[in-house]
Amino acid sequence: MTVLRLLKKIINSLNKRKVIKMTENFVTFNKLIRDQFEYGGKKYANKQDSTKESTDILFDIYSYLWLFGTIDKYTHRFNNLERERDLLKISCYMYISWLKRGYHLSKEGKNDGVIDTTVEVKSKFFEDFIITIGEHYNSNKNYYDTVAPDEALRQISKELRATAGADRVDGFFDIKEEHLANIYCLSYSIWNAKYFVTGQAGQDTDTFNEEKHLQSDIAKVLEDYFHDKPNVKGDAVPMLVYTVDEEDISELSKRIAELVSKGAKSGRS
Repeated sequence: MTVLRLLKKIINSLNKRKVIKMTENFVTFNKLIRDQFEYGGKKYANKQDSTKESTDILFDIYSYLWLFGTIDKYTHRFNNLERERDLLKISCYMYISWLKRGYHLSKEGKNDGVIDTTVEVKSKFFEDFIITIGEHYNSNKNYYDTVAPDEALRQISKELRATAGADRVDGFFDIKEEHLANIYCLSYSIWNAKYFVTGQAGQDTDTFNEEKHLQSDIAKVLEDYFHDKPNVKGDAVPMLVYTVDEEDISELSKRIAELVSKGAKSGRS
């Protein structure tokens, strides 16, 4: 193959793909959303059926109104506590709803049957979703760049509540892609103003808090273990001087392993 033909092949390949140039803050936000749904897959895995997660099962039982009510709960909680993770949950659920509506399969989405969303499915189509979000954001850039956080939060809740009077089942299929994209972008707009600009991004995510709790718990295990150990001088001093032997290492390893296992099962959030 000549260089010219190879170049044409590369160009044709690129022409078939949409490329959205993203800013550092938008890239960071999307990475946090990916982190959110990947970690959520561990917390809400369904051991009886790997093709469904707990969210899918609850959605099937209680309908999409349960899901959207839960998302609106995060707007109230953020209004009171301003926890970063609530904004991430809101946007993550917009992606899950986008998948369940089948917008990764068709621009019009599916009008019958709700799609299950495992981590594998969510990981596979996330880039397609972000391209859709990028296009929507760029089309309304001035609004999302200037809307005040309080107003953006009110708009998110308003969009969610607009679905409340719809039919329990068929109402979900009336939700348009632009509605989901709007909520995602509004949530991003708040996050950008509250966390990225202030240098606090990524400090209140599920995985960050899990690691923080674990570090604290391990420190407590060490403190408790060595509390009654005498130091080399035999004095009761705050900082013990103690030689750790193989027996200590074995016992501490056991206790920390139990702690990690307990934390993984509890799935703190």
